[in-house]
Amino acid sequence: MIASTVGLLNHRRGPDMIASTILVVLSLSAVLVTLWFNKVVPIEKEVKLIAHNINQDLMSQIHNAAAFFSPNNASAVSIARILSFCLDDNDPQLTNIESKVVPALFQAFSTIPYLSQISYIGLNGLFFAYGKEGDEPFALYSNSTFPARKDAEKKKYTWYLQPANRNAGKLYGVATKFPAPELVKSSWLQGALNSTNGYASVGSGWRDSQDVLLLSTVRLDGKGLISLGFRVKPLVDFLVAQMTFYDGSLYLFTKDWNVTIKGFPSSRVSVILDGDQVLFQLSNGDDGQLQTVGNVSCNGERILSIGGNKYVFNCSPAKIAGVEFVFVLAVALDKYSSLVHKNIRLCFALIVVMVGAVVITICIFVSLIVGAARREMSLCGALIKQMESTQQSERKSMNKSLAFASASHDIRASLAGISGLVEVCRTQLIKRDPCSSQVLENLLQMESCTRDLLGILNCILDTSKIEAGKMQLEEQVFDVEQLLEDVVDLYHPVGMKKGVDVILDPCDGSIARCCWARGDRSKLKQILSNLLSNAVKFTTEGHVSVGAWARKPCLENEMLGSSQTNCCLFKIHRANSESNSDPNCMDFTFDVNDTGKGIPREKRKSVFENYIQVRETAVGQQGTGLGLGIVQSLVRLMGGEIGIVDKEVGERGTCFRFNVLMTARPSAVNFWEPKPPKSRVVLLLKSDQRSNVLQAFMKRLGIKVHAVKQHQQLGPTLKKIKQKMMNLSSHSCNSSSSSRSVPLSSLDGVDQSGMVLMVVDTRVGALSDIKREIGDFRKDIRCYTRVVWLDSLDFDQDELAPPDLIISKPFHGSRLYETVSLLPEFGGMAIRRGEISPAVGSAEEEVGKPLAGKKILVVDDDPVGRKIATFVACSLGAVAICCENGAAALKLVCERLKGGESGRFDCILMDCEMPVMDGSEATARIREAEGSYNVRTTIVALSAGDEMERNRMMEAGVDAYITKPLNTNNLLQALSPLITTFRMPESPI
Repeated sequence: MIASTVGLLNHRRGPDMIASTILVVLSLSAVLVTLWFNKVVPIEKEVKLIAHNINQDLMSQIHNAAAFFSPNNASAVSIARILSFCLDDNDPQLTNIESKVVPALFQAFSTIPYLSQISYIGLNGLFFAYGKEGDEPFALYSNSTFPARKDAEKKKYTWYLQPANRNAGKLYGVATKFPAPELVKSSWLQGALNSTNGYASVGSGWRDSQDVLLLSTVRLDGKGLISLGFRVKPLVDFLVAQMTFYDGSLYLFTKDWNVTIKGFPSSRVSVILDGDQVLFQLSNGDDGQLQTVGNVSCNGERILSIGGNKYVFNCSPAKIAGVEFVFVLAVALDKYSSLVHKNIRLCFALIVVMVGAVVITICIFVSLIVGAARREMSLCGALIKQMESTQQSERKSMNKSLAFASASHDIRASLAGISGLVEVCRTQLIKRDPCSSQVLENLLQMESCTRDLLGILNCILDTSKIEAGKMQLEEQVFDVEQLLEDVVDLYHPVGMKKGVDVILDPCDGSIARCCWARGDRSKLKQILSNLLSNAVKFTTEGHVSVGAWARKPCLENEMLGSSQTNCCLFKIHRANSESNSDPNCMDFTFDVNDTGKGIPREKRKSVFENYIQVRETAVGQQGTGLGLGIVQSLVRLMGGEIGIVDKEVGERGTCFRFNVLMTARPSAVNFWEPKPPKSRVVLLLKSDQRSNVLQAFMKRLGIKVHAVKQHQQLGPTLKKIKQKMMNLSSHSCNSSSSSRSVPLSSLDGVDQSGMVLMVVDTRVGALSDIKREIGDFRKDIRCYTRVVWLDSLDFDQDELAPPDLIISKPFHGSRLYETVSLLPEFGGMAIRRGEISPAVGSAEEEVGKPLAGKKILVVDDDPVGRKIATFVACSLGAVAICCENGAAALKLVCERLKGGESGRFDCILMDCEMPVMDGSEATARIREAEGSYNVRTTIVALSAGDEMERNRMMEAGVDAYITKPLNTNNLLQALSPLITTFRMPESPI
């Protein structure tokens, strides 16, 4: 109501506001115009006075510029005096001319400005001159005197023309004959002979009669003449360039009517009355007749009209380089006043336009304000409707999100239940009937299908989170090197089933030097697992290698991925400036390289799009096409970029490379520093790629490595090594070395500097032949020998020598480092049989019943979930008690707390989403109740949900979090503080 009333008032007052504004603007304009005209009249008078002064100033400038060329005659006189002193003979000869006159002429020719021609004219006919044609100098000379008789035919008087060097004046080239002019009849020559101080005149050049010159000629006391010629055009251009004529013009001519500067077009000036006056005429364009305009006196000024414009004419004589000239200056009479009037009219027009523009602008502004007010009212109503519609849409979207989250939780819970029941059935079936291979195979297929369904669901949920911008990083301290080893170990059995070797490449060892990092471990593992899973899936033969290295980041970090010679370069622009301020920030780069079919170059960009699969590589393979899109989003979320690196021509497969930013602290361990070579390592592996990786790794550590491709080559290689070892000096081997069967524990005090370590893969060939060759090598060898057998599941351990070891897992990562540490230069630790393989296998095989005697409370509303959790806990030796919701669990825990220490639970497995009371509230209430008794029970959250659920449970006070399905491995890892035989490593960060 109020808004509509305001709009009505604005509508009525709009025209009144416009009219009053126009009146005010017009009144101010009238006052301004009156004041402006009062200021214009004095300005016009001042302009006329300035115009007169400018006219007189131009006349003075012309006289000053003409006086600038007066020293030219003095130059000619000075040269004449020098040559008169040099030529002391009355009749100069040709040799004197060449030796004395010519150098002086060229020096003057090259130093005097504006000089175009310099000549020596002998009275006996000898002649020499320098001149210019363009920028090239030339010489004109006569090497003979005048003939004795005019009618002599044999001896003719001839001139010659020849090019001259511009630096030294030396003549070169071919001399050509040049017609000699009649110098004796020249008026300027006679005038110079009759003058004692030199003679100035206007003439032409020797070679070009059209070239007008100002000649300054001086006689040499009966020996000849010196003549300097200055081109008129450069002098006149210099004269005119110094002045501004303000739409006027200038005429310049000599006393004998040689016009040098012609002013107005189609005009003519004539000298009359003995030069005191100048007649000014104009040519008629039709018939060419001259029309007399008027005459101008050289003693005053005259105003004449030409072409409808009035000009002030001034005439005055001037001497330029000794030559008498007359100039006529014409300056526009009304140039300045007309210019001022023109500017005044222009300013007045601009003022009128400005006032009109102001009036129009004000009117438009007022109308716009009124229209804006009206539109604002209508927009407010539309905005209210839009807000209501938006709120309704948001409520619908929120309801859909909640329904989708609930459905996804139920699906996850159902899949976790199926997976758990499959594991329970498989365990019970193995105990009851181990021979039921068909049933076990069906259960394994059911478990595989369940994992596939869970993976598809996770991909869809991750894609939804990324598109909604709700994906967040959860930073924690973890071991990057151990993470790489875990991921590769996970997919190594899958690759071995297909005949594909999955290799962990230590690269330059930078990951080992700064392995502890702070970042999102789960997302990094998801990225590596996705890339490695695709590599194994699409590779049918060959190998899949995973490598990593760490570098210091920069503002614009360049990742260079290369395969020997070819490389792919892409730049990553850092949006977060914290990477530059944090000294511990490191750029971790990861490579996943396979030898599969490869991805065509034109399809490389599309593989990172969602729901896209490359047909060439995905034939016979199933999938949603979401994996690489999620990987790219996660990599960018962690501050990096991912791409495909080019391989060499003819090399198969695909190499994915990505980098992430994480905070890391360099390790103080100097394990990766090269050591002086002491021991030797012999590699006999089935995989050539793994052999190459291990060989490069050990060579970087300074270890002497011998790689054997086939078992037939083992014997010759060992013989060569044995021969070299036998040739070593006695101090390189222990003089009291024991036989090959001495155990490592009895080697205290024995020098192991000459140790030979052999790593043998039993799948390369005949095992009996390999054992025989090793046995022959150990005979009569004074240095310590040790063998590490790989993948020896059928190896007879009774035949194993005491110092030898067996490793039944992939030979990389920690197992590789511990094997290298057997060498004396790396510590020489006495590792007994079975200590190399870390605890990566199943927990049941290593610890048996680690939870024996523990009381565990299982809280879950799902009967299947309770059944699986109870089975897992009991299989580990614990006693399980179940509750259906958080309220019942809280009541039971409180009762046990009151009952004393003997009845308290050692652990609570708490589901997150339950009716009556959910897991987060129940956990918070239990922690509150425990505060009165000063106790803390280990609470492990169980959920099939997402990270938001995990964060909520961690805030409530749980100690660990397990994503369903629950099994013995993840339960043991979560309950590690309760197990005395299991210790988690402490983080160095």
